Amino acid sequence: MNILDGILKTSAAVPNAIFGQNSFMIRNVIEDQGKVVFICLITVLFSILPVGYYIVLLNVPEKVIQNFIFNNFENIFGLKLSPTEESLVWSLTVSSQGVGALIGCLMVGPISKYGAKHVLMRWNNVILIAGVYTGLACAFAPLYLQQVIPKNIKGSMSCFLHIAVCFGSSIGAVFSLPFMFGDEDTWPILVVLPAFFGFVMLGASYFIPDTPNNLLQMGRYTEAIESIKFYYDIEDSDEDEIIKEYWDMVPEMPEQLSLCSAFMNSSIRRGILLGMVVNDPFF
Repeated sequence: MNILDGILKTSAAVPNAIFGQNSFMIRNVIEDQGKVVFICLITVLFSILPVGYYIVLLNVPEKVIQNFIFNNFENIFGLKLSPTEESLVWSLTVSSQGVGALIGCLMVGPISKYGAKHVLMRWNNVILIAGVYTGLACAFAPLYLQQVIPKNIKGSMSCFLHIAVCFGSSIGAVFSLPFMFGDEDTWPILVVLPAFFGFVMLGASYFIPDTPNNLLQMGRYTEAIESIKFYYDIEDSDEDEIIKEYWDMVPEMPEQLSLCSAFMNSSIRRGILLGMVVNDPFF
């Protein structure tokens, strides 16, 4: 019995008091599609958790990090910053994640041809230290779920994206407390902790195949068959039947539009502008 089987059996044995009226449905999902659910949960957790972590990272040890930055300006460059200059430097430091996220979003179109799995697990973690990570993770994690998760549980699994952000924010808030990693001696550890998730994702990328959806769109049918068998444990000698069963579970993803193409379409452009207004705190 492998580790995954043990995890699935343990999950299926959780008392009804926890699952309530949905215990039967949840157990069926775990038994029938437990492997793909487990892979997606871990992938989303390890890729989206750092996004929430970075949101609150600088809140508690703010003064400690400010003193480090301003002292280095004086020691290395010989510059004694005025209060106005200190405010400007700190504002640029805090806003760098948002700027990086915007750059990451603009990169989605050009690099989507490499597939959601490769970008999410390999490319994304190479630049874990930059704010670009936020833009790429928030774009490709939902895309990865759309390409892998069966349609009967797609809605509930998509909610885990928001849960992972909240979980990451909670961890960041606790770890940034002074008695944890938020004092002047340990705050560098606080900053590099998310690198652990990057290394795990980078290692997992060599064992988890690309999504069947992406492989089929590229015409790599042999690899797509192996990927379907890996994710869904479908055993059938007829390759056409395997692909048909996959399409029945996971609808084919449409071709992704670039940012320019999306803005050229009037109906899509209105939706984008409306979303920007709704999410902008200034409106």
